[in-house]
Order: sequence, then structure tokens, then C-alpha cells
Amino acid sequence: MSLRLEDEGFDVSILCEFRQRLLSSEDAERLLKQMLRRFQELKWLKARGKQRTDSTHMMAAIRLLNRLELIGETLHQALNAIAESHGPWLKTWVPPEWFDRYGRSFNEYRLPVEDAERDPLALTIGQDGWSLLQALYEDPHTPPT
Repeated sequence: MSLRLEDEGFDVSILCEFRQRLLSSEDAERLLKQMLRRFQELKWLKARGKQRTDSTHMMAAIRLLNRLELIGETLHQALNAIAESHGPWLKTWVPPEWFDRYGRSFNEYRLPVEDAERDPLALTIGQDGWSLLQALYEDPHTPPT
């Protein structure tokens, strides 16, 4: 980029000049080959692997994870709201494993990608939500909402 070695930064306008120089030479092809070689060394790319050209597969995977995160975050937020208004009741009723499962926001978790792990978690969250609703409607010690 023709900058001095002691230069502490660059102006973003230089990026378009760099891109033009890269495109006008064979450096782009050389850079791509170097990157691909490095990615193969790191096993990020498989030799002769299938390459999808559409985004359908990725969008479907993201949708599944997004739904799981959404239901987990819904229960997390519901428990936080109940804790603010009826904390003592919630502490006596909530199973201990819920503190680990719903103590943090669900967007901080690394959610499972495989169906074999994701499906049981989704079922557990659904059952926990159902148990919470039943307790809120049936428990005579539940404070009025």
C-alpha cells in the first residue's frame, strides 16, 4: 500500500486505490492461491469437496439455530421478569439446573448444530416453559400477576 513502516494507520480512501492496483496486476490471483493453500493446510477446505453455489443450505441451518436461540431467550427473559416481580417464589420453585440453563442470555451460548443435540435441547426448553406456565396458573403460593 506504499505506506511507511512507522505509519500508525491508514486512511480508508487508500483501500480503493489498493483494490484498483490489485485488480490491474496478477497479484489478485497469486493472493487467492496463497489463501486457498493456507486454508487447505488449516483443513478449512477439503480437496475436491462439493461447493454449494446457493445459500439455501446455510439459510436453513441459520433458521434452525435462530429458532432455538429465540425460544431459549424467550424463557430466559420470562424468568428474569418473574424474578424481578416475584423473586422469592421463583427461587423456591425453579429447579437448580435452570440456573445453569437460563442464567445467561441464550445469544452467549454456543448452540448445538447437530440434530441429535439440538432437538433434545429444544424439547427441554419447551417442557421447561410448559412447567413454568403450569406453575404460574396452578401454584396456590404464586403471587398474583
